[in-house]
Amino acid sequence: MAQARREITKAKYSTVRLAIRTGDVFLLEVGNLFKGKFEWGLIKRVAVWVFMKLIELWTWSRYSHTGIACWITFEDSLGNKIRHLCIFDSFGLEPIRIAPMDKLIEDGFWKIYWMSLGENMVSRNIVIDFCLPKWRKKYANIRQFVLFVVAPIRWIRSLLGFGMDTDEDRWHCSELVAAAIKAGGYPYEKSTALTTPEDVSRFSCLANPVLLEKD
Repeated sequence: MAQARREITKAKYSTVRLAIRTGDVFLLEVGNLFKGKFEWGLIKRVAVWVFMKLIELWTWSRYSHTGIACWITFEDSLGNKIRHLCIFDSFGLEPIRIAPMDKLIEDGFWKIYWMSLGENMVSRNIVIDFCLPKWRKKYANIRQFVLFVVAPIRWIRSLLGFGMDTDEDRWHCSELVAAAIKAGGYPYEKSTALTTPEDVSRFSCLANPVLLEKD
């Protein structure tokens, strides 16, 4: 039930922010290497940029990363409850995180696209319920990426009756998103462990991507 590449529209993040709902999908494309606050340090920033560019080139896609939208409520020092829009994602060889979307938009390192989840096709509650227990789980191991690249290894594993997931307790970004949406009711037959951000962008349960722009 995948679709061809979709038309992309643009919108100001501040305008559509409140329309984004838990269970929606974010797709990310690396932007300007030298733009942003350099909180990672130059070496890590360059390494992430190169790795993400390689993903885009290898998958013939503009997208190198993806995650699930989620609204998180925090309580400040005065007891006031504040809602933050976040991305739930598996990123950069680090444990699965929940990161504030406002900060990612402001930084400028990424071009961020929002894809709304179809109401009648997938359960939002199940999508986020699937994700939350995965928080702080480890990123996918190197063997998973070898499977991506080396087709003969995939064939051998298939002949021997092994699945395509080298560690069911570790996740890469699009594996997590695809598995969550599949759990929510989307009929997806491809191995989630071999799913790419480009595959996610073609899910028929998602609306056309909207590029989120800073004010």
